Amino acid sequence: MCTSVIVGEKATADGSFLVARSADSSALKAQHFVIHPAQDYPEGAMYRTKDHQGATAFEYPMPAHAMRYTTAPNWQTQLHGAVGFNEAGLGITGTESIFARDDALAIDPYNKATGITEDDILDVLLPRCRTAKEACALLGRIIEEQGAGEGFGVGFVDASDV
Repeated sequence: MCTSVIVGEKATADGSFLVARSADSSALKAQHFVIHPAQDYPEGAMYRTKDHQGATAFEYPMPAHAMRYTTAPNWQTQLHGAVGFNEAGLGITGTESIFARDDALAIDPYNKATGITEDDILDVLLPRCRTAKEACALLGRIIEEQGAGEGFGVGFVDASDV
């Protein structure tokens, strides 16, 4: 399992934020650094996971202007962007798998047809969000409105918050 470590400013000697993660993938599934350039989208343009073989049929409107951002996906599939930063200084780690108990899922099930999955998080949030709070709030709204296709852990960081 991937593991994330998130440390707030009150837990460091100099008030720094620390965000770190490990990836449990095989060494044969190398990741690499990808720069996604800023881009303008026409009205009605959609992000669709089916366009890149995602786990669900999740869709979300593209912003009119997408900021430049980075990800570190699997080099073969270009999926599971894992971590990244955007030009506004927002950083996200988003592919930590979380598993829920069956009794919890009976009350609040995953939307395995069209819910957001860890594959989608960075490509949806980094092009449009400027702060950790904004990204966290948007992901929460998406989950409330469209559901989550699986369990995942996400960490957000910017110059002011973690």
